[in-house]
Amino acid sequence: MALGIPSCWFFFRLPAYWPSARAFISDLICHYLDLLFDQTMKTSHRPARFAVAFLSIFFLAAVASAQPKSFEYRYFKSNIQDLIAQIPSPPADDSIAGMADLETVIQLQKDVTPAQIERIKRVDSHTARNVMGMGAQALGSWFSKENLPRTAEILKEVNMERHYIGLTVKDHWNRPRPYVRDPSIQPTARRSKESSYPSGHSAASAAWAGIIAAAMPEYKEQLFEEVRETMWCRVMAGMHYPTDTHAGRKLGFLIADEMLKTQTTQKAIKEMRAEILAFIKANPDVVTLPKQ
Repeated sequence: MALGIPSCWFFFRLPAYWPSARAFISDLICHYLDLLFDQTMKTSHRPARFAVAFLSIFFLAAVASAQPKSFEYRYFKSNIQDLIAQIPSPPADDSIAGMADLETVIQLQKDVTPAQIERIKRVDSHTARNVMGMGAQALGSWFSKENLPRTAEILKEVNMERHYIGLTVKDHWNRPRPYVRDPSIQPTARRSKESSYPSGHSAASAAWAGIIAAAMPEYKEQLFEEVRETMWCRVMAGMHYPTDTHAGRKLGFLIADEMLKTQTTQKAIKEMRAEILAFIKANPDVVTLPKQ
């Protein structure tokens, strides 16, 4: 236990252009502290409780102070406020749309099957730690970091920028998650400390799909189908309302479209296509290019 928390301190010193890495470490530490706090409150004496409470406050303050004050985008050169202006506000809780949002999640929770939970877990794994996962599901298992290292690097960088944009957009509305609004909802995916609108997984899926499809238009249909799968799985999981996922898809495609306007992104797209085509040519027994 003593090794867990101090070993993470290094990551709070990551430079400001690594927001995704710091967001991941922040979530990890907060989760660790949640478990430690719960266990200590149940089993320990008063001095230990005070010690854990102090550590919790200290590290949560470190997380807050570690947020980058500035960020230099490489692929995205537009105004985030312009993106926000293109996304409608989420429905009010007491509106017809807001009540329908909640009822959809509640009813889906009643009928979730083991097969659906497997789909939910697969989509839940498509994070900053698995930037190739969504593409691998759409294109095939050959679409991996080992086979396509430059493509993986580009998608990781794209996702860092997408994630930072997404946090800004989420903060604009700060919509509570479905399970916060209604505690009877029990998510079948990992809970998040981020707000609900727009869906980050849906935005990431759409942004990745937009960038990969620009490099490999031959796979556009498969990629866009995986975006829809991501959206629905996040609702089935109890993590998002349907309007969250539709707004997330819109945000992700907007981000990809804006990125594709820059020379940096266009250069990256050419690198991705060259690497992917080279792998396909060298491995005809593994994958063949679909006909358009």
